Amino acid sequence: MLRLQPGELLLRYQSIIGFTVDGFIRRGFFSAAEREELIQEINLAMLERKLARIAQHYDGSVYLRTYFGQVVYRLCIEHGRRRPQVSFVAEEALEQTAGREPDPAHRALLADEARRLDAILRLLPKAYKSRLCLKAWARLLITWLDVQLYDAPPTRGAILAIKEKLFGPYDDLTELEVFTLLAALFNRVENKEGAPDSLRRWTTELAGRVVAALNGAPPTAAYQPETLKILLAYVEKMEA
Repeated sequence: MLRLQPGELLLRYQSIIGFTVDGFIRRGFFSAAEREELIQEINLAMLERKLARIAQHYDGSVYLRTYFGQVVYRLCIEHGRRRPQVSFVAEEALEQTAGREPDPAHRALLADEARRLDAILRLLPKAYKSRLCLKAWARLLITWLDVQLYDAPPTRGAILAIKEKLFGPYDDLTELEVFTLLAALFNRVENKEGAPDSLRRWTTELAGRVVAALNGAPPTAAYQPETLKILLAYVEKMEA
């Protein structure tokens, strides 16, 4: 039916579209008055391009209803992002990662957000340094991949101190203690004597710039520093 009668399949799956749209309405992303217009837009998108793509990519690894529902979820996200000055963010999906594995629809949304974040981080000046500092700011475990670029005889002592303190849980350290370890490394790399608190402030300002970039101008998302930290943690989990 997916390949030979896609229109018939779309009619059968109207309940999935309605259920997904109603979920977004309940969470306040759309008003009830927008329901029929949004359902119509989703149906049009399905007929014009999405059903053909589903037929091309669907491999049977999940139920077709589940796969179809993920596509509808993404279309709702796209609709929300196109609206000007709308606070729209994957906060529900991000918060869900703190307690349990996100469902397939949320995983798809988070993967999109992770790609956006990665693109933003790649464009930052001193991108390698920025990633390391943001991980420390978010209290994520530091790994050898985060410091290997700086491995040289003058930096070995600073890297060893980071390995001893930050490669495992470091919730017992204050923020200043964490950035004292990083400042010792970057002072060696950059041949300067920067204060740890200056590096801490620079990282806090950097996080603010990343949040602003994620939110866009005009805003199409509503990230805050805490949700950025959760997204950073999710990216680390994806890459692990």
